[in-house]
Amino acid sequence: MYINVTAKAQSVFRNYPPVKDPAAAKAAALANPLYSWHATYFSVQHHRQVAFINDAADLLVVLPNVYAHDYPRLQELFEEQLGNQLHRLGLTNQQIRQYLRQAGPWEINRTINRGVVGNLTQAIRDNKPLVGGRDRQTLASLAQQLKRAVTEDNSLTKTVIFTDLPAWQESTVPAAQPAGTDRRLQNAANQLRYIEDHRSKIPETDYEKNVARIGELNQLLIDAFVTANPDGLSAKTMHRHQERLEFFLNSIVAYQLGTIYGSTATDLETPLAHGATFNEMRQVRTALKKFFQYLHDQGLLSAAELKENKEALTYQLMDPELEESSILDNLDFANFFRPDQLSLPIFDADTEQLLASYCAAFANLYGLISCDQAYRMILKQNPQLPAGPHRLADWFEAHRGDQDPAFIIDEVGGDVSIIHPAIYRQELQQNLLTDQLGLPFYLPNKDQLLKYRLSGYQEDVLAVQKYQQSLEQNAHVPRADALQWTSRVRRLFNHQFIQSFDDSQAALERELTAQGYTWTNPADREQWRAALRELVPGLRLFVRRGLTMAERNQRASVIDEVQRHQQLTPAVTAEIKAARVDPLDIVIGTAFLDDLTEEQKNAIVEQLSELDIPTLG
Repeated sequence: MYINVTAKAQSVFRNYPPVKDPAAAKAAALANPLYSWHATYFSVQHHRQVAFINDAADLLVVLPNVYAHDYPRLQELFEEQLGNQLHRLGLTNQQIRQYLRQAGPWEINRTINRGVVGNLTQAIRDNKPLVGGRDRQTLASLAQQLKRAVTEDNSLTKTVIFTDLPAWQESTVPAAQPAGTDRRLQNAANQLRYIEDHRSKIPETDYEKNVARIGELNQLLIDAFVTANPDGLSAKTMHRHQERLEFFLNSIVAYQLGTIYGSTATDLETPLAHGATFNEMRQVRTALKKFFQYLHDQGLLSAAELKENKEALTYQLMDPELEESSILDNLDFANFFRPDQLSLPIFDADTEQLLASYCAAFANLYGLISCDQAYRMILKQNPQLPAGPHRLADWFEAHRGDQDPAFIIDEVGGDVSIIHPAIYRQELQQNLLTDQLGLPFYLPNKDQLLKYRLSGYQEDVLAVQKYQQSLEQNAHVPRADALQWTSRVRRLFNHQFIQSFDDSQAALERELTAQGYTWTNPADREQWRAALRELVPGLRLFVRRGLTMAERNQRASVIDEVQRHQQLTPAVTAEIKAARVDPLDIVIGTAFLDDLTEEQKNAIVEQLSELDIPTLG
C-alpha cells in the first residue's frame, strides 16, 4: 500500500519505510489507485489529527488526537479505523481483510497527484467539525456522515469497489524526453531528474553538496532561458523573471532537495508562510509558466509534465484569505502558519508573527536553542507579552515537527528545541550541543536580534566591508552581488562547522568558480583569502552561540566558573537572570565533573532552583 504524504507530515510517518524508487512507485500507484492513499495532518484545539484519502474512492479516514507515541502504530490505527468505516458501509470482515492483504505493507512516498491532495484538503475542511474533541470510538460511529470530497452528491457510493478488488496492474515509468539541441541543457536536466528520483537515497552527509549542485544545474537552465528570451520580452521583465526563478528554485526548492521535476517546484503557497509576499509569488508563477514552456520547447519537459505543472500553478494563490493576510502585513513571517493547516492561532496575529520572527532569529544566530531558554529571552525583551509559560508551551508543542525553511521545532536530547534546518542530523545536533555547552549566548537588544530572522543578514563591520571590496577587486564579483556572497560565507561556516577552515574555504572557492568568478593571478587569490581569514573570526556563528571569536575569548565558560568556585557566583547568577546563560547547561556540565562531590552538585542545583528562573514547566 502506497501512502503518499505531504511535506509537512513526513515526520509523522518516519517509522515506516520509504519507497525505494519514487518514480516507479508513483507509476505503480497511478496504475493501482485503490491501493494508494494520500495523507496529511491538521490540528484541532492544538491536537494533531491525521487524515487519509483513497486515490480511487475518495474515502476519507481520520485518526483523531494522534501524538508522538502513536507514530509507530499508525498503520495499526489506520487499518482499525478503515475497517470500522468499511464495515459500516456494508463490507464483511473477510472482504476488509482481503483488501488489506492485497494492498500489502505501507511504503511512504511524497504526494503524487495534486488532484487527490486538493480533494483531501477540501474533505478536511468539510469534516473538521465532526472531528474536534472526539475519541476514536465516537469518530467511528460518524463514518457514514463523512462527506466525499468535491462531488455533488456527497455520497460514498464509490466505496462499493472495495468489494470487487482488482489485481495489481503493471506500470511503466515515463521515459525522459529526447535531447534538445543543446547537450549541456539535456545533461543538466538528466542530473536533476536523477536527483529528484533518488532524493530518499541521498546520504545526509551529502546534503550540502546536493543543494549546491541543484543550484548550479538550475542556474544553467535559467541562464539559457534568459539568454533565449523566447517571447521577446523587455530586458527589465526578463531580469525580474530571472530574479524570481533564482529566488524560488535555488533557495526554497533546492534547500528541500527539490528540483524542477518534483512537486516542490510548483508549490507557491508555502513560501507565503515564510515571508514571501502574495505579489512576489504571483511573479514567481508567471516566471515559472514561461520557464516550463521553454523547457518543454527544448525537449526537457514532456507535454504531460508541462500540462500538470501549469494546472498546478494556475489553481494556487486563489484563496482570498492568503491575499488578505499578505496585504495586511508584508513583513517576514506575517503569514507564518498556513491556512490549510487548519490550526487555530493561540495568540493574536501580532504575537504569532513576533514569536515566529524570534524563532527564525534564534535558529539563524545559535543553530540550536531549547524552547525553555528561548522563552526566557523572549520574556526578557518583552515583559508585557501576553504569552505565559503554559500558553507558550502550547504554542511550541502545536508546531512541533513542522518543517519550516527557517527553523524546526522538535525534540533534541530530551528537550523541545528550536533548530536550524541545516542542523538536521542528530549527530550534528549532539556535536553542536557539546561545542556550545556552558557558553553564554550573544543577546543583543530586541531590534538587533530580530534582524537575524533574515537568513542573509550580516552585521556591517569593517571586516565585512573589506571582504566585499576584495570580492569586487580580486574575484571580480559585481558590487550588487557582493553582499550575497558575504552572507554566503556565514552560512557556509555555520552549516559546515565540523569542517576545518581550509575545507570551508575550498568549498567557497569552488562555489565562486562555478558561478564564473575567478582570480586573475595568485596574488589576487591570496588577497581574497587574507580578507576571508580576517572576516571569519568576526562572524557570529552557531558554535559560538552568536559570539565573535574575540568575544568568545573574553567570556569564560560558566561551567569552568562554577567548577572553580564550587558554587554559583554572582557573575554567573547575573548571566542567568539576564537570559544569556541556560541554567540547564550548568546542571548537565557539573554532573560530569569528577572534582565535585555529589553534595556540591546537589547544592548547585538547589541554588538554581532558588533563583526562581522562568520556565515553560
